[in-house]
Amino acid sequence: MKTWLSRYTYWILWLVVTLALAGYYSYVTFKAEDKRPLLPGVTTHGHYQIEMECYVCHNNEPNENLFTSSGVTNESCLQCHGEALEEFSDSHPVRKFKNPENAIFLEHIQAMDCVSCHSEHNPKITEPMGVSLPADYCTHCHQVTLENLESHKNLEFNTCATAGCHNYHDNMALSPSYLLKNFGQPNVLENPITAFHKNLQETETKSTTDTDKHPNALTVADADHPATVTLDAKHLHDWSISAHSREGVNCSDCHQPEGQAWSNKVSQETCASCHDREVKGFQQGKHGMRSLHEKLSPMTPELARLPMHKAAAHKELDCQACHDTHQYDRHYAAYEACVKCHNDEHTNQYKDSKHYHLFQKELLNLAPKGSGVSCATCHMPHVKRGGEWIIDHDQSNNLRPNEKMTRTVCTSCHGLQFSMDAMADPSVIQKNFQHPSSQKHPGIDWAVDAAVERGDEDIILMKQFIQEQFEKQNDK
Repeated sequence: MKTWLSRYTYWILWLVVTLALAGYYSYVTFKAEDKRPLLPGVTTHGHYQIEMECYVCHNNEPNENLFTSSGVTNESCLQCHGEALEEFSDSHPVRKFKNPENAIFLEHIQAMDCVSCHSEHNPKITEPMGVSLPADYCTHCHQVTLENLESHKNLEFNTCATAGCHNYHDNMALSPSYLLKNFGQPNVLENPITAFHKNLQETETKSTTDTDKHPNALTVADADHPATVTLDAKHLHDWSISAHSREGVNCSDCHQPEGQAWSNKVSQETCASCHDREVKGFQQGKHGMRSLHEKLSPMTPELARLPMHKAAAHKELDCQACHDTHQYDRHYAAYEACVKCHNDEHTNQYKDSKHYHLFQKELLNLAPKGSGVSCATCHMPHVKRGGEWIIDHDQSNNLRPNEKMTRTVCTSCHGLQFSMDAMADPSVIQKNFQHPSSQKHPGIDWAVDAAVERGDEDIILMKQFIQEQFEKQNDK
């Protein structure tokens, strides 16, 4: 007996391990909600938070619990990305390739399917922006550009999207007309404040008293919490000086909405009853995208792929994670809330930047409103939508590609050339813009040279004027 066991020990172990693995993966495949152990490869930075909910993307699989790339439809992608593509005028929409004249291009790339370019679970071939095609994919359709544009003749085949020049879906930020319109701007503009505050300066025609602005303002004595609920005195004080009390929002409006039982924790749905656009934006970004799916827990810093502070590892991200309870201080949310979680070099270098010092001066009323730059100024800027200015709570919106930030944020205070130089230089970004870029982005020069060649008199005169100013400075 002992001899028999000795002879077949390895075979018995192999059989036990095989059966155990088969049982485990059968359970994961057919029973478990979390199917991440079945992933063929890690997901991209854009999707890793929702990778345990396979059906979010695989919405058209013929066989349940069996996932293929063909089961991911364009509709699945557009559920999250459709609004952004419409807003920024998609340069390569599907309808373009339905045109018979463009059908020939489909021989190179099946551009009518999102997954042709964005194939998940392939980390070895996936580039930034989740693109899983070879870096020369632009040249298949735009070979004529390399042949006819003098400025492009000496460029490498893989540089189209590496210097902030071209974005497959949206070229608004660096279109030739926009480049020429902003040619010759100084590094820092004459009135360097955010677009939102510039708009306020233009539209404010009369001053109003605080009473005029807030006729329904409430005080501590007006708090309508139930008698059975004892509230912290600090919470009451913080609420009494908040925007909520000034606008007549009482305790029960948040803690007991629609006659429900009192709850100490305010839900995201309650916030959305007044701040629907803000909550919707939050759910489109990395901070809140998991809250769209019932089976997923809220995002926590420990789930992030960026360096985070260990002390914040288990903090659930919802509205109150950034808007401190009862105070709802936007200045706190604009900077302090960010650095309590984020621990990467870009974030840590911020306190040594000019942006930070301007922000502190603004808070002390030593500088104009909008002249300071907080984390939120760049990553959650004020944008105009539907005729109104709102804060874009999708903090991922202008990060990828980062040239989107050039137009929506940087050029409120800086010239376009200066902004393009900075956003194309990773070392400058990493140091949080503590010094200007040592490299010049060639985009504006190329657009100017082309305009001069076709005889654009305004551009010719502008170029001559700038050259004269440059020569005068050198003579000094």
